[in-house]
Amino acid sequence: MKIPANVAAYDIAFAGTGLAALSLAVRLAALPHPPRMVLVDPRREPVRDRTWCHWQLHETPFDSAITHRWHHWTVRNSTAGTAARAAARTPYVRIPADQLHRLAREKLGACPGVEFIRGTSVTSIENHPDHAVLQLSDGRRLASDWVFDSRPPEHDQAPWHQIFRGLELHSPAARLETGTVTLMDFQSAGPDGIRFFYVLPLDPHTALVEDTWLAPTGKVPAFSDEQILSYAATHLSPSGWQIRHREEGNLPMGLISRAPLAVKLENRIILWGTPAGAIRPSSGYAFSRLQRASARMAQAWREHGRPAAQSAHDSPLLAWLDRVFLRAMTRHPERVPEYFTRLFNRVSPDALLRFLESEPRPADILRVMSVLPPAPFLAAAIR
Repeated sequence: MKIPANVAAYDIAFAGTGLAALSLAVRLAALPHPPRMVLVDPRREPVRDRTWCHWQLHETPFDSAITHRWHHWTVRNSTAGTAARAAARTPYVRIPADQLHRLAREKLGACPGVEFIRGTSVTSIENHPDHAVLQLSDGRRLASDWVFDSRPPEHDQAPWHQIFRGLELHSPAARLETGTVTLMDFQSAGPDGIRFFYVLPLDPHTALVEDTWLAPTGKVPAFSDEQILSYAATHLSPSGWQIRHREEGNLPMGLISRAPLAVKLENRIILWGTPAGAIRPSSGYAFSRLQRASARMAQAWREHGRPAAQSAHDSPLLAWLDRVFLRAMTRHPERVPEYFTRLFNRVSPDALLRFLESEPRPADILRVMSVLPPAPFLAAAIR
């Protein structure tokens, strides 16, 4: 099919400009001969709608956007106790979404072959044998050799979701211990889901406090600012908390695309990011996984001048373990706080961090398997 003369044409178009798209675009723009790219962004300016955190096992193009590093963390459970661990060489780091977007725009702005179209969105994508056509909400049409589509999937079939509301709170009277992150402070666990609080101390007087649920599909937890403020008053400082910022999200856990990164010449549309299964099914982590996938895809473009088929985000063994974990969580949600407390208490920090960041060594996997209670996981594995 011939591209009409009045339709702008590109080598690569990005439908969606979240972390997945920006991670790949920044790497492609840094190549000696970058492709001509267009990013269709429904936002006009960067917004802090979420916070990206990960354990910093490797350098990434976004390291200069890191605002905080912590080397200590805790997991609390009223029945199984508290796991307090540390890793001197591998910090847990925070990147606010607006900082990441500004840094990405700065890097992409230095590449003459990159164009942003802001304030509009992709409404549909047509696949043709030698190109794809994007229809935008403002009426424009674009043509591109390849499209990386990271828009949220239309039909979310994930068995579980990680749903949260976070408040950045400030109190002049607070005296927070700024060296330790509370990864999980479990509050309840049952058929309606598993609830915990997540606390990032940003300075002695400021913290990001998130009310988080691991909820089975169909369960929608009710959030309120008052519940988060009550938690802060009970566990951080008695009074004086002021809300500075609010963020929330809904992450599918166990969303597996049937062909997440399959690239064929007759299919010019490549699923990318969340619809391609980038979110770790058992933990919700995505940042590091996206960096590795983006680095591989950029290398393929450098070598072949086109995308290349990639393996899934995880090894078959790691993907199988995640499926087993989700089955065990579905059958015994009341035991999930125990599972996580066991992992953080009994697996060495370095081994557990590699496992959580989807880069485990064989010995790490064996250690993780050995500390979890055998009966529920064997039953889940047999299923």
